[in-house]
Amino acid sequence: MTPLRLGTRGSHLATTQSRWVADRITDATGHQVELVTIRSLGDDLAGPLSQAPQPGVFVSALRDALLAGEVDVVVHSMKDLPAAPVAGITLAAVPEREDPHDVLVSHARCTLADLPPGSRVGTSSPRRASHLRHQRPDLTVVDLRGNVDTRIGRVRDGELDAAVLAAAGIRRIGRHDEIDEVLEQFVPAPAQGALAVEVRSDDSELIDQLSVLDDPVTRRRVLAERAVLEGLAATCTSAVAAFAQWTDDTDLLHLRAQVGSAARDGVVVTDLAAVVSDDRAAHDLGMTVARMLLAEGAHDLLSADGWPGAPEPAPTVWVTRPSTGARADVGGLRARGACVLEAPVLVVRTDPSAEASADALVEAVRESADLLALTSAAALRALTELVGEEALRAALAEGAERGLVVAAVGRGTARAARDLGVTDVVVPDVQDSEAMLAMLADREPGSAVLPRGNLAMRGLQEGLAAAGWRVLAEQVYVTEPIDPGTDPAIAGAVRAVRAGAVDSVVLRSPSGVRAVRDAFTTNGEWSLPVRVVTPRPSGHSPSEPPVGAVPDTCRIVVGGTTTAAALEREWPHHGGRVIIAAEPSPTGVADATLNPID
Repeated sequence: MTPLRLGTRGSHLATTQSRWVADRITDATGHQVELVTIRSLGDDLAGPLSQAPQPGVFVSALRDALLAGEVDVVVHSMKDLPAAPVAGITLAAVPEREDPHDVLVSHARCTLADLPPGSRVGTSSPRRASHLRHQRPDLTVVDLRGNVDTRIGRVRDGELDAAVLAAAGIRRIGRHDEIDEVLEQFVPAPAQGALAVEVRSDDSELIDQLSVLDDPVTRRRVLAERAVLEGLAATCTSAVAAFAQWTDDTDLLHLRAQVGSAARDGVVVTDLAAVVSDDRAAHDLGMTVARMLLAEGAHDLLSADGWPGAPEPAPTVWVTRPSTGARADVGGLRARGACVLEAPVLVVRTDPSAEASADALVEAVRESADLLALTSAAALRALTELVGEEALRAALAEGAERGLVVAAVGRGTARAARDLGVTDVVVPDVQDSEAMLAMLADREPGSAVLPRGNLAMRGLQEGLAAAGWRVLAEQVYVTEPIDPGTDPAIAGAVRAVRAGAVDSVVLRSPSGVRAVRDAFTTNGEWSLPVRVVTPRPSGHSPSEPPVGAVPDTCRIVVGGTTTAAALEREWPHHGGRVIIAAEPSPTGVADATLNPID
């Protein structure tokens, strides 16, 4: 088998981390790997990195060699990659991350706080220089180039009093004893401590083989961080910091970001959390944070460093629906180019006290019911959990043999029924109870089964009864509002809306209206945007809507007339521009959210 050629820079750190990747490729695939050393533009750069002639000075030569077929795979420190993708190159793997923090190496073996005023501290990073000026303005920041060993040597020789370096690089070359302080108060660079393994996009076999090296947890963290760079049109040499962490054991990703300047004092800091279940969600979180930074004055700091300006942002949409029911809405919006912030305000769970009710419903489906009316996929999920998937599938199959009709209020609910083996599901053209009743009007009334939630509207049950159906309706799931004061995703979404970083808020139910209203009105102090601007950039005077309202430029998209009525009744002073979806389907919601307004 021909060895794989792995392109790497020639520094001690680069070859060490490339050999680490090469060994794992061999272990996972059986391929032998040979390192090919490639000299980069950054290796020959004499001045500060902030004066580099182009972004990506440490990676462009490796990528050129990859595209030319001179190597098969390349390994980079991911923080060195420009935010924009390169045609013909695929990010095949992001291995598990090393320590992402900055560290201090000092001549006197002391901490940052203990360095005497006037101490000379070396760094080549505008971001680290900004951190140092912000936290210790009495220090002298000195440009420091060279590999890790060279930088440490200049400190140990006494030429510098201290230097700030990446913990990952020091640890990877085995010099962790040189670390005097881990600077956890410094927000790291986007993707610091992570490695990027790239291959040619047309090498599908190698892409598949290298996927075993990928750590999805790390990948989503660094994709969110790097999306901040993309949204700002900044580079890896800008004074931009971003760090993402998972919240406990949940799928909430918390992203903190900061913008400083190499040319002036001041920083802007913001943070946001969202549900992140795939790479696109991570990217959208970072893009939303970039808009929040710009709204808070980051443009002034970036412009001081010659920033060309941010690109026109994609429409940003807050989807408030519970995660289990939001997939179709989120997918439809993203397919049309929207940036989606997933921060549900409601949680749907199976009613643990409903075992007897579920048994009765499933027994009726099996033996006697003529109609199974489904208003939510949550009902099927609850029945599956309460009676078991095998029992539910068997009951549906036996019911179908008797002629049971399964009616679903929407395509998503119908899809959930088909996933359980139901082959024939009738669905109304419009996703609401009235349309469902109209669809069933010509059928001979009989026995109907209606599994429902605690907040289900009574219209369908009452309409069926009025039409002569004998309705067995039982609660099997519970929809509850999430406390906005304790949920970081909701709190962050409110801040993003009020900062002007969100263009639309999607409301799908009366209960969702009440939950979002409470998020904007309960404890107005926490619902205001959180800023750390020191000092506030000149000329920046943000205008905020009153507490309890959204900006008047923000669309409030409602999924039907029932939700619209609840909005005007429950939250009359919402402040936004209400758009009612022509139909409460994912397509209708996407149209109402993204189509131009006359």
